[in-house]
Amino acid sequence: MLTWPAKLVNRELRLAEGREKLLRRIGQPLSQVSDYYRRMAVGQLWLFDPPKPLVERLGEDFFRAIPSGLGVYFMCGSGEGVLYVGKARNLRKRLSSYCVANPERLPRRIIRLPHQARRIEWDECRTEKVARSREELLICVLAPKFNTAGKVWPSRQKRKAEEQLRPFNTHGT
Repeated sequence: MLTWPAKLVNRELRLAEGREKLLRRIGQPLSQVSDYYRRMAVGQLWLFDPPKPLVERLGEDFFRAIPSGLGVYFMCGSGEGVLYVGKARNLRKRLSSYCVANPERLPRRIIRLPHQARRIEWDECRTEKVARSREELLICVLAPKFNTAGKVWPSRQKRKAEEQLRPFNTHGT
C-alpha cells in the first residue's frame, strides 16, 4: 500500500504524462516547452489563454483585411502544400474562427490545422453554387490531408464543375 506522499507523487506523474500526450497531439514540439510546463498538470493548462498560432504567424491585420464575402479558402503548410480547403459565406468570420486553437472546445484535427498552416489564401466567388463546386473540385484535385469527405469523384461531375468555376477575384498571402 502506498503512503500519502507516494500517492501524491504518483498522481502528479500521471498528470504530467497526460500533458505531454496532449502537446504531442496538437503538434507542438516538446523541446519548445519549458520543464515547468512539462511538469504542469493537464487540468491547469486551461488557466492560460489558448494558443493563437495563426495570429502570431500572420498578424491581426491579415484577418482584418479578409473580405466578408462568399468564397473558398485554402490553408497551406510549409512543405505539404494545401492542408485544407473550405467554403464560407463570410470569409472573414470563418477564417477568424481558426484564430484561437482552444483544445477545450475544438476537436484535435481542427487544433492541429492552425499549428501546421503557414499561409492562408482565398478566392471570392459570385454565388453559393460556384463556391460549392469550386470547393468540391479543389478537394478532388488537391486531396488535402485535413479534408475527410469528397475525395472520390466520378469524372463527369469533375468536368461539369470545372466548366462552372469562374472566380472573379483571387487574393492571398
